[in-house]
Amino acid sequence: MAASVTPSPDPRRVEAEIARVRERESTSFGGGVKANLFNLVVVNLPGGQSDEALDVLLGRRPARIIRLASDPADPAGASVSGRCFPGTLDRGVCLEEIDLVAAGDPLGGGAGVWTPLLARDIPTFLWIAGSWTPEGNLPLEAATHADKLIVDSSQAGDPSGGLAALHRLREATRDRLVVADFAWSRTLPLRVQAARAFDPPDARDALDRLAAVRLEGATRSEAQLFFLWLACRLGWRLLAGRDGPSFGDAAGRTVSLIHENPAPLARGARLSFDVRGMAIDVACSANGCASVGEDRGPWRIAPDGELLLAEVDTLKQDALLDDALGLADRSSASIGSGAGDREP
Repeated sequence: MAASVTPSPDPRRVEAEIARVRERESTSFGGGVKANLFNLVVVNLPGGQSDEALDVLLGRRPARIIRLASDPADPAGASVSGRCFPGTLDRGVCLEEIDLVAAGDPLGGGAGVWTPLLARDIPTFLWIAGSWTPEGNLPLEAATHADKLIVDSSQAGDPSGGLAALHRLREATRDRLVVADFAWSRTLPLRVQAARAFDPPDARDALDRLAAVRLEGATRSEAQLFFLWLACRLGWRLLAGRDGPSFGDAAGRTVSLIHENPAPLARGARLSFDVRGMAIDVACSANGCASVGEDRGPWRIAPDGELLLAEVDTLKQDALLDDALGLADRSSASIGSGAGDREP
């Protein structure tokens, strides 16, 4: 790896340094693919682990990576580096990496520090890695410079408020900004197997007799997103109750939602549908989810690096996630909080 440091984040000096880094990275495989597919702006917040996920991109997608950090005591500066991975016989696939320290808020008024470093005429992905709050880390100004926002709502200090804020941010940008959530992506195996559990005709009939849905495991955000998805697919509306959140169906019946033992979904979870006298169960582990007693299907809970790779390959908004975020914003009560969300 070649690296150099510029004393200030001057765009011209950064571009010149990137050119020198590419030249030093040249091998018998050539100077590397120079046509970046996208910009990826990484906002490193406390608790974020972006490096391991970024390693998955190496050799797969040529991109410009801009990592942002804020240090009021340190003058602004940019460290430039590059990594190339052999591709075809005459070309390599390279990552241009710019580590930027901004004296101010890199997502708020300090956005002008990093926006001049974006490669032009290619998509820009903004990834908030680490613990974030809707009030402090979802500014509209930063969103206007991005085509897609990537977050992990499991890292949000207030998952319910975070999901609602994501929907409001899409509305504020007139739905131009695409939003992705790693927590949502992790629930895919759970959603797929929950749907398959009701594929048999007699099981589909049981949907009208649901009394409660219990999810043991999963983070609060993952649980909320699963319950929101279920409500949207079945046309339920959220009811505010003294004993915790519940949903009501078109016939006036209520379904209680219970979330227990919050933990990352990848560590395992068990989903149980109480159908007035019988139970339909789905179990999850790191290897995937399946109805209890059945073999694991092909769906598994992917690590963050694979989730990131999938997100930078598309600029299409997930319509199901959009529905879930809209319901989260419209709901006056928090799903998966209070009496319905219990830790041991």
